[in-house]
Amino acid sequence: MVSAEIIYQKAQKLSTFRLQELADYLDFLLSRDALVAKKNTTLFPPTKIKYSHEQPIYQGKPLTIEEMDKAIDYEAGVRK
Repeated sequence: MVSAEIIYQKAQKLSTFRLQELADYLDFLLSRDALVAKKNTTLFPPTKIKYSHEQPIYQGKPLTIEEMDKAIDYEAGVRK
């Protein structure tokens, strides 16, 4: 079993650079554990799913793929 005194004795033998690396690694581990402990937190807000029975935004007649391609070509030509 490793005690705090053994860690202290070994830390005395390390260079400043190694001690800083070890401290950074420990900070990473501790912050990672804190994030894992907060599993119930959400990173993104919940979104509302639009279901098929809801009214779509587009109110015109349904278009075929060819009609949509023609409309895209027309709009692209107008914007040149």
